[in-house]
Amino acid sequence: MMPLYYLYEHGIDLNKDITQKYVGSQYSSILNAYTLDTTVAATWPPPWESWKKENPKKALEMEVVWETKSLINNAIVIKKDMDEKLAQRIVAILVNLNTTKDGKKLLANAGFEGFQNSKDEDFNVVADFLKNYDKAIGIPK
Repeated sequence: MMPLYYLYEHGIDLNKDITQKYVGSQYSSILNAYTLDTTVAATWPPPWESWKKENPKKALEMEVVWETKSLINNAIVIKKDMDEKLAQRIVAILVNLNTTKDGKKLLANAGFEGFQNSKDEDFNVVADFLKNYDKAIGIPK
């Protein structure tokens, strides 16, 4: 969605100027561009970085030409009826993973820097993006 909205914001008519092709994975997207089955591909940083590590020579033949603005990423949610003390312990463990050697290793293997506390309002930016996307592009056909 973010790449499509980026193209839309930069004057591309998504129904006339491009042919959209959806594939089953981030790797497949990258490979479709590498093998010239498509002209361009959209992916996100962790799969691209992983693919570059696994295919350094092939990666030299490709170029990142633009990036979308970032949105707040995945959330971990806790049910309202969960024991409050247990919920606080889980949050503390996750938020502090980046303060220990083992925690840093786990995070690095997972491909992200860490967790941070958030509130529902922190995700308003996602709701705003979805509202703007739906208004501009709508649901895919």
